[in-house]
Amino acid sequence: YDEMDGDFKRYLALFIPPNELICRTEAELPSWGYALNTWNIALWALLKTDNYKDCVLKAVNVGGDTDTNAAVAGAMAGVIYGKESIPEEWISCLQNKSLIDEICENFNSHFFKRQIKEIDQFDGDFAFLRLKTSARIEIDGRAFLNAASAYYALSVSEEHRDKFINVDAHSARKLFKNLPHLETDDALIIKRLSTVLTALYEQNQVLQDKLISTGNLPITYDTTGGHDNTLGHCRCRECRGKDHKNLYGKALMQVRAQMSGVQTLIGV
Repeated sequence: YDEMDGDFKRYLALFIPPNELICRTEAELPSWGYALNTWNIALWALLKTDNYKDCVLKAVNVGGDTDTNAAVAGAMAGVIYGKESIPEEWISCLQNKSLIDEICENFNSHFFKRQIKEIDQFDGDFAFLRLKTSARIEIDGRAFLNAASAYYALSVSEEHRDKFINVDAHSARKLFKNLPHLETDDALIIKRLSTVLTALYEQNQVLQDKLISTGNLPITYDTTGGHDNTLGHCRCRECRGKDHKNLYGKALMQVRAQMSGVQTLIGV
């Protein structure tokens, strides 16, 4: 801040801190048509109200550049309260309403409803699919901090499983490498993964809802760089031509199908 030039500091000072802004009256707000003034007015209206209509009216009644104030305050309130919070009488009297609806729908479809044909990146909305995602689960009376630790525990003999209780995924992996492993083939891997994933999603309703919301999209565990073509699919140059089993992806889809079937049966 000390190295900023004087003009920038003056601009920065025009942003009023929220705890000070909320204490101001309409008369104490600068309302001539300037971008930072509009921001302050819109944020002030948002802080002073608890619904879309009152927020927009509050911004308009400050005076000055009223249409811009209303547009910015309305955009902010719309994000918080949703389209359904806009008074119907305001929407019904819009000119070219059908054209506005079409533009909004096209914008939404283009930017927020990209057609996803396969889930192969466990990030963003799909980060919850990671085996190491923090979510406490219990299996056979043992508490685990995440599904990865539980999976490693099921992959060693009974006498070593308590060592994975309340252990993070990274530490569990290191521990697993130094212990004798149980017999492993594709069927056993799927079985252990399914046991862990069933516990994870049955015991964490929010995660279960997210899993089911993925519908019937194929799920591929992308292990690019890790060269693991058993649990997933590595797409590096070295592995590109190799077969991949994607056992973790298959286990996820298997558990999702079971969960979806249960919810359908109970009418959810």
